[in-house]
Amino acid sequence: ENISFTEAVMRLGNRAGIDVAKMVETDEERAARERRELIYRVNKFAQRYYRQFLLGASQAQCGRDYLDKRGMSPESQEGFGLGFSPNGWDVFVSAALAKGISSKALLEAGLALKADSDGQLRDRFRNRVMFPIFDVYGNVIGFGGRNMDSSHPKYLNSSETPVFSKRMNLYGINLALSDIRNQGC
Repeated sequence: ENISFTEAVMRLGNRAGIDVAKMVETDEERAARERRELIYRVNKFAQRYYRQFLLGASQAQCGRDYLDKRGMSPESQEGFGLGFSPNGWDVFVSAALAKGISSKALLEAGLALKADSDGQLRDRFRNRVMFPIFDVYGNVIGFGGRNMDSSHPKYLNSSETPVFSKRMNLYGINLALSDIRNQGC
C-alpha cells in the first residue's frame, strides 16, 4: 500500500481494534505526525481549490491559454492536478479560512504569508499556474507556481515545511513510481 512501517503498524492495529499509537509513538512523534497530517489536509484543500479555479474562473483564462499553448491536454492537466491561483492578495486565504482552516495551518503549509505592513495574511501564490507536488504516497506536499504576468520570480515554490523539502522531492514521482518499480530502476 506504499506506506511507512509505522503507518502500517497503526493501520493494522486499527483493523484489530488495538490502539497502537501509544505503543509506537512518543508524544513528540505523535505531535510531529499530527502536524504533517494537518499540512497534508491543507495542501489537499489548496490543490482542489486551485484545480477548480483553473477549470471554472474567467480570471484563469490566461492559465488555460498558457497550458494549451504548451501542449498540455486536458487529460494531462487532470493527471498532474494542475490549477490556478487567483490574482488577489487574500482570495485563497479567505476561502480557506471560510472552510475552517486556521491561519496557523496556512502559514505552516507555506500557502500564506504575514504582511509586514499590517500583519494580515496574504496569499503566497497569486496569478500563477499551479503545479502540485506529490510524495510517493500521493499526498500533496507543496506547490510550484508559474507566473502569468511580469512579476518575479517567474517560478515560485512552496517554502520548506515538515512535509516538503525542495532538494528531497522529485516532481512527478507519484506518477512514475509504479514504472520505476516494474523496471527496477
